[in-house]
Amino acid sequence: FDTCYIYVYAYEGNGEYTIMIDPITEEEFDEIMIASHPTHECQGPDEYEPNDEKHLADFIESSLFIVGFACEEDVDWFRLNGQQGRRPVIRLTHDDDCDIDLEIYSDDELVGSLLSASSPDSDQFRITGDCFIKVYSFSGAGCYMVEIQP
Repeated sequence: FDTCYIYVYAYEGNGEYTIMIDPITEEEFDEIMIASHPTHECQGPDEYEPNDEKHLADFIESSLFIVGFACEEDVDWFRLNGQQGRRPVIRLTHDDDCDIDLEIYSDDELVGSLLSASSPDSDQFRITGDCFIKVYSFSGAGCYMVEIQP
């Protein structure tokens, strides 16, 4: 068994928090990734998708899962409905051969990020305005899944 350490810190202010651990297996992750993205080839740094900029963010209304593919230097934006005044737990899982990171914005304010090279990674974020999620590949290319627990 490997030892797992959890480091908790306050981004601002103080208050209660909850840590929930509910990992999926590598097999479950692989099945989700294969089903949603059977093949994908990166087109290089100029690859453009409709959600590459914040004002073009994909609107996520009812799903609690976002599945995507990130090429190196690629950015995907998502806008979540109904998170104002909440503290959702957001979890990022990605392929082991890449480093995909995530940033959370409340309107235009960066409220936190998941910048770890390990997968999965999760944290709770305080959202006071419209919630935006920016997912990007720091290095490599691969599939990712974002889980939202409102």
